[in-house]
Amino acid sequence: VIREEMQVHPSLILNKADPVLIKGGLTDLPEEIAQRLDMPLLGVLPFSMAVHRSGAMDLTAANCGDKKVETETDNIARRLLGDNVPLPKYKLSFAGRRRKKL
Repeated sequence: VIREEMQVHPSLILNKADPVLIKGGLTDLPEEIAQRLDMPLLGVLPFSMAVHRSGAMDLTAANCGDKKVETETDNIARRLLGDNVPLPKYKLSFAGRRRKKL
C-alpha cells in the first residue's frame, strides 16, 4: 500500500461574527483578520443564540434553525469541496468608516 502524504492547508472560519459590530467598525472585517493571520478565509458564521441552544440539544449548527447560520455552514462545506461560493461581504457603515480612520 502506497500512502500519499496529505498536505494540510489551514483555513480560517470566524465564529460568532456580529455583523453590527463589524459594520460599525468595532471589530475588524473578516478579510482583515484572515490577512493578518496569513490564512485564507473559509467562512464567517454569524453570532446566533440558536447555535448555543442547538448545542445544548445535541444538534449541530447546520441544524440550528437560524437560516443565516445554516446557509453559511452549507457554503463552508461547499467551499471545502471546491465549489466557488462567494464569501459574505460586510460594508462598513459611515460610523464604521470614521472609526477606522481614527
